[in-house]
Amino acid sequence: MFSHIQNIYLSCMIICYIIPILIISYIYNENPTLSNILCNNKCQSQTFIGFLIAFFIFTILYENERNDPFSLYYILVLIASIIGLIYYDESNTVHYIFAGIAFIAILSFMIYHIPQSKSPLLHYSLILQIGLFIYILFHVYYREPIIFWSEVLYIANFAAYYLILHANIET
Repeated sequence: MFSHIQNIYLSCMIICYIIPILIISYIYNENPTLSNILCNNKCQSQTFIGFLIAFFIFTILYENERNDPFSLYYILVLIASIIGLIYYDESNTVHYIFAGIAFIAILSFMIYHIPQSKSPLLHYSLILQIGLFIYILFHVYYREPIIFWSEVLYIANFAAYYLILHANIET
């Protein structure tokens, strides 16, 4: 059962998540990858970074309140990899290592929570995530540079999964 404070943390997470998403949407302008946007100087603004840091803090607080060390671990790995993705641009091989870690952290988080899941939506979401992961890997391997929308769908699906997971655990 979720406490009132967890709901507050989740609400703050959502608010802090929306601002960077709006900034990314504004900057999009037919960029081939999400990383291309994140490494853009406009995304390095204090506003973007500030809301991203606040999002990370509320996410860690939320996961800590859930009292599930594995779930918190996956989120911490994801946050660290996102920081790496922002710090290293696509011209650096390290960027792709952080990208791989981020994708795997998301999948691991989702797989970890499936056994306790009561919602078939979470199972479908996981199947979609695995399909997107394979699709993105295929396109990166064959150096097809335009994967922006598949990356956005990957992240959006994870966000939906996270919210559905919250709703299912709370009921």
